[in-house]
Amino acid sequence: MYILLCGFPPFNGKTDGEILQSVLKGHVSFKHAEFDSVSKEAKRFVTKLLEYNTETRISAEDALNDPWFVKMLGNEKVDTNLSRNVMTNLKTFRVTREIVDDNLQ
Repeated sequence: MYILLCGFPPFNGKTDGEILQSVLKGHVSFKHAEFDSVSKEAKRFVTKLLEYNTETRISAEDALNDPWFVKMLGNEKVDTNLSRNVMTNLKTFRVTREIVDDNLQ
């Protein structure tokens, strides 16, 4: 969901080890320009999904019933800019992954 909203993963590093260290720290930032147009509700939802502690992390059922998620699936008017951004972010992430994968080979 984080990638869908901004186009890059929440945890980064140059190697798998660095990425895992970033995951272990568990800090997620929304201070990137890509998040300027993302609602507080969406950020709150992503934070619940990325909670490191499995005991307090939102369940799949609760995620499906989250007010922001329900709103995005419901009949309410969907922010077309957000929809457009999601598609762009998916394309960007895919291209970035292909470049990284090519460089690793």
